[in-house]
This record gives sequence, structure tokens and C-alpha cells, in this order.
Amino acid sequence: MSLGISFALYRRPGEAPLYAIQSVGEPTVLSDLEALGEQAGYVFAPFHLDNKTPCLLINPDKQGQYSASTATYLRDQLSLCNLDSPHLQNRADSAIRYKEAFNVYKEQLGILNFHKLVLSRSTRQIKGDDFDLFETFERACSAYPTAYVYVCYTEKSGLWLGCSPEVLLQGSANAWQTVALAGTQQLNKSNNPLVWDQKNKLEQQLVTDYIQSQLDTMGIENTHSDAHNSVAGNLVHLKSEFNCFPSATDKIGRVVKSLHPTPATCGLPKEEALQFILTNENFNRGYYAGFCGMIDKDKNVDLHVNLRCMQVYDNYLELYAGGGILSESILNAEWCETEYKLQTLLAIIK
Repeated sequence: MSLGISFALYRRPGEAPLYAIQSVGEPTVLSDLEALGEQAGYVFAPFHLDNKTPCLLINPDKQGQYSASTATYLRDQLSLCNLDSPHLQNRADSAIRYKEAFNVYKEQLGILNFHKLVLSRSTRQIKGDDFDLFETFERACSAYPTAYVYVCYTEKSGLWLGCSPEVLLQGSANAWQTVALAGTQQLNKSNNPLVWDQKNKLEQQLVTDYIQSQLDTMGIENTHSDAHNSVAGNLVHLKSEFNCFPSATDKIGRVVKSLHPTPATCGLPKEEALQFILTNENFNRGYYAGFCGMIDKDKNVDLHVNLRCMQVYDNYLELYAGGGILSESILNAEWCETEYKLQTLLAIIK
């Protein structure tokens, strides 16, 4: 049964969860990211914009603070929705597939002069009878206080849940923030200082340099911090924060289009890496490694990269993770990094 309802639940770090519900009509389909900011609403955008995975703008007619009654209402609505997928039979993950793709990526880094390529994977979990989407959302909010936690459903995108550590763009008309987030290691529970190898340092620097270059090209005044440790659940990343000072003529959509996808989810050079991924990754990322969040009528923007996420089907959960491949990358280390990232979601699933 097809319903008109579309919704997002979202929890910004340090704040109470909110909801945005469109109960009538379909979300606006944006064919170009430059249109972002011209209308208010909740944005749900894919890794790569095409006819199958459009950029969607939920136009809420109901907004407020999330509560048990919100969950009850949306649970009833979702029970009438079709969450089945004709693609499930072809999307099972395997270590063999990842190894084959890794070898292709590593080889092409040198041949095609890529600085970095991001390789992702998905893995499927059977959805148990005791799985409840809204309880999972609440557990994620509790377990990951510094993450942007969301649930989003539209008929076009399907149902997604994520716990993102990465800001794409946020702020007001006079001041924006974005981050360069890359490099990954497990959280060290001891008191020993974290040590970053050259591969992870270089990976983070590539992202920093790219964002700096894009902002400079657009003529947007900016400053950024030195790379420092940023804890995200069971992981630690290297992060540099950018403060941007846009002029009255700088548009949200233009900046987002310039930044997305960053080298943290795609690679460098950007356009060549994107085409390589679309040809060689062997599955469609869909809305994984896209972005989501609110843009309000006053042009306040709060967009986050869709990482540590899963798509929810009737009987399955499809979980996503990825990592940057550089010439220094080692297969087992990269595989283990994706396993660590998947634990962010596995830890909150019942």
C-alpha cells in the first residue's frame, strides 16, 4: 500500500530529538543540488544524484519534539508501508567481493594517478521479531551523544537510520561550519596516547586540502583548526573544523554541490573518483554516503553526511561502511576498519 506520509526523526548532538512529518503529498524532488536553500524542509540526498536516487525535500506540515506518542503514530503509519526490495537477492556482502574490489582499487591508484579512492561495502542482518525502529533510534541517541542520529522515510528513498559523526554544512546566513573528517582507529580504552600512522594522517590532509581549495575557489573566507582527535562511538577520527564567512551572494546549494561528495566518501580527483566508484564498486550506494538534515525558512542549515547508516526492509537490515584506499593501504587493515564502523550500528540492533 502506498502512503503519502514522509518523515524524519533527528537528534542533533546535545539537543532533544525532533520530528518533521509531511502527511500530505510527496516530497519535492530536486534535480540539482544548487536548488538547496530555495525551499525549507528536511533534505535527504544520495551519494550520486540520478533518476533512481533523487535528492528529496520533505515539506513538513507537522513539526515538534519527538515523544512516545510520535513513535506510536509513525509506527502505525509504517505498518501500512511496503518496505520490501527487489534488489535484496543481489546485495549480500562477502569478504571475497571486498578483496577483489580492493585489489582493483589499489592497482588503479597507481595506473590512473588517483590520490585516494573510497571503497564501501554493505552487509545484511536478518531483522528479528523484537526489532523496533523507534526503540533503536532511542538507543542510538543514548549510545552516541555526539552523533547526529536520524530516521528518514519517503516512498522514493525507503526507510533509513543513521548515526553520523560528520557535518557537511551547518550554520546561519552569516557563518557556516564544515569539517574534514578522515582517518580511523578503534577507541583506545587505556590512557596511552593515540598514535596515527602516515596513511591516516595523509588521508585526513587530503580531505582538508580539498575543502580548503573548494572554499577558496568560491571566494568564501574561511579558517580551519589543526587536525585533532574526534571520538565517534567506538572509533576515533582525525578532524579539522572549518569556519566559513559567506557573503550575501553565497548560496547554500552552490556550496553543498561543491563539497559533496568530499574525498572522505569519494576520493581524489573528485569527478574521476566518482565515475570509478560508480563503475567498479559493484553495488549502488543509494543514500549511503549522501547527506541529510534540515534547512529552515531563515536559511539556517544543518546537513550531515549519511555515514554509519542502514536501510530498513521488511525482513532485513542493510548496513553500510567504507574506508579510504591509498597506496599505503593494507587489505586486512581496511577490512577491519569497515568491521569497526559496522559495530556502531550492530551495537544498537536487537
